[in-house]
Amino acid sequence: EIIPLPNRVANMQADPSSIMLGREVKAEIEEYVRTIASLYRDSNPFHNFSHASHVVQSTVKLLSRIVVGEDAINYRNMTYKKANGDTLHKTTYGIASDPLTQFSCILAALIHDVDHSGVPNAQLIKEQTAIASLYKNQSVAEQNSIDLSWDLMMGPQFEKFRSCIYKTREELDRFRQLLINAVLATDIVDKELGAFRKNRWNKAFSEKEQRRRRRAIGPMISSNSFSSIMSLDDLTMTDQQIEQVKQEKRMEEKNRMATIVIEHLIQASDVCHTMQHWNIYVKWNERLFDELYGAFLNGRAENDPSTRWYEGEIGFFDHYIIPLAHKLKECGVFGVSSDEYLKYAQANRKEWTIRGREAVARYMSKYNAKNSSMAKRLPASLISLDEKKEDMQSLSPKIPVRMLSKRVVQDDFDDMMSDTEAEHADDLLDGHGKAHDGDYDYDYDHDHNGDRIDLRRRGIPMEISASGDRSYDELVRLNDVDSECADFIVKHITIGGSTEFDDDDSVGTIDA
Repeated sequence: EIIPLPNRVANMQADPSSIMLGREVKAEIEEYVRTIASLYRDSNPFHNFSHASHVVQSTVKLLSRIVVGEDAINYRNMTYKKANGDTLHKTTYGIASDPLTQFSCILAALIHDVDHSGVPNAQLIKEQTAIASLYKNQSVAEQNSIDLSWDLMMGPQFEKFRSCIYKTREELDRFRQLLINAVLATDIVDKELGAFRKNRWNKAFSEKEQRRRRRAIGPMISSNSFSSIMSLDDLTMTDQQIEQVKQEKRMEEKNRMATIVIEHLIQASDVCHTMQHWNIYVKWNERLFDELYGAFLNGRAENDPSTRWYEGEIGFFDHYIIPLAHKLKECGVFGVSSDEYLKYAQANRKEWTIRGREAVARYMSKYNAKNSSMAKRLPASLISLDEKKEDMQSLSPKIPVRMLSKRVVQDDFDDMMSDTEAEHADDLLDGHGKAHDGDYDYDYDHDHNGDRIDLRRRGIPMEISASGDRSYDELVRLNDVDSECADFIVKHITIGGSTEFDDDDSVGTIDA
């Protein structure tokens, strides 16, 4: 419920803007971000690394707009006065004066949808997926994102990076608490979490005006009246002890407010497209539609989202987006940005009521045209057929292989594919979907505005005998695997990763 922040302004030994990170630290940060980017699924139209980048930018923007109130503005030249550290600390509940808190918010934005599967938590639970079981059906995707990102950061290759984030066990614990709370805040569907946050908001901010009015009349709690809220055993407390308890109470209230502000900052950033210009909103809205509609067509959603998308967006604005924008304003720490977010949310809601049905029809038309064009252009041998599923399911590979996606430019596509596949390369020019070719299943995704193809093989059947006379080296060479399949796996699919195998007698990893 409450994450404790420093109770005083951070003791900075240097101006943060003057600090230069060393080359090795920069290299580790860049490698971490690159790896995180690779853990996002490019096949998702919405929940991909572009979305993560968008959320990061919004988080940075909101953090940069934290102000200290009306008295901090010099209206003569319309600039912010240089804030007093203590004032800034108090009026922003400690967020503005703590670099670790700010960094945690930005990192949470970066990792919040790592490895997102393109379907909601409810679907993962319904399908009884491994991660749903692992996380006991609670905030499944969010917990998975946290674990993958945290485990990565804790690796020895990022030791110098970590040394710039925290120095003590206390700072490590606070860093982890901040990160987990912020990422879990993006799960807005869980009813239990929602009720918990609502109760906490009411405790912190709905009573804020009442406390302010009481302070205007007199001290909220005086030493004379303090005994009225204490137990009989505490009536012997000295004035100094009473003052200490009051201070602890004020710190608890401040930390509760800071925790709530951080969560709402991340929530607003996660849906920031709804509070930006109409064109940005519609662009991301279409991507989300494509993702959910594609899940429906692939049997991973019960209801066709196109039938209620128009009405659903109005409800989303009325019951989540606009109330969230109001809360940003009520927090009182984001200055003019809160007005800007609310203004755009209301404008987009109004515009959607006028143009929303037309937009949904356009989404459908573009989606169907793109996929219809792909189906017509693909040879019959590449079109996935339902009757093939039984054949695929009947094959039990002795070696489980995890396929890693490999993005390639069109010029290299023919070289990457085998001779029998190269003739189909020109057919994969745009669109996305699933295809089948002989023994292999494909996922493919191509950006028609660029020249990149994202092609993944999945479920490759392999007939490898598990006799004990096969050495590790022979298994590495995949002697019993079709040569085209082996060439594709070793040279292309597993670049930057590894292929795991486990048979009756041997366990190992093939690194490419």
